[in-house]
Amino acid sequence: MGFIDDAKENLAEGFEKAKDAAGDAADFVKDKAGDAAEFAKDKAGGAADYVREKGEDLSGFVRDKLDGDDEEPAAPTA
Repeated sequence: MGFIDDAKENLAEGFEKAKDAAGDAADFVKDKAGDAAEFAKDKAGGAADYVREKGEDLSGFVRDKLDGDDEEPAAPTA
């Protein structure tokens, strides 16, 4: 009966190790998903800032054109 008891014990230990490894893998994936979400959020925020800035530039350009301020700056004289 020693062989069967040893096999049961080894199987139980193997199961615990597999369960721990699966938990570690799940934690790893969760951490990486969180990192990826944070990265995407940062990039989206940067893109939104860029679009907002360019929109403000375009808005100012259009406003100047509508106000008749479409003259090119004079070239400096030497």
